[in-house]
Amino acid sequence: MRGTIEKIWENKTKNGQKYQVVSIDGRKYSLWDAKASEGLAEGAAVEYKWRQSGNYRHITDIEPVPYKPDESNGLGLRDQRILKMSCLKSASAILASLDVPAEEKIDMTLSTARKFEKYITGPCCDYGQDEPE
Repeated sequence: MRGTIEKIWENKTKNGQKYQVVSIDGRKYSLWDAKASEGLAEGAAVEYKWRQSGNYRHITDIEPVPYKPDESNGLGLRDQRILKMSCLKSASAILASLDVPAEEKIDMTLSTARKFEKYITGPCCDYGQDEPE
């Protein structure tokens, strides 16, 4: 499966044994292998496998998904739509007072929204690299 890590935290059993809890796309999973959680961070796209054990979901394998500029990078459809709406709203606010024909304003707004979306999902934002040239 593929998803985005929303939150990671440490838990303990009643015996004091430590394990990680990973929330991926709104579902909680336990992760007992401490080495498997190394390199994972909130907001990271991951591919993972899990199994059901009673009322619990246990991650059996998890790997970060490498960044690919032309893909959604693990964003679910809902998150992609939210991102697009946010970028569109920001672009609309910036260009609202512009006095040009409606069709031209629409084209400019969509172009600006796409630039915002590209910036947000680009490597400079997600991975701490310098801004693109």
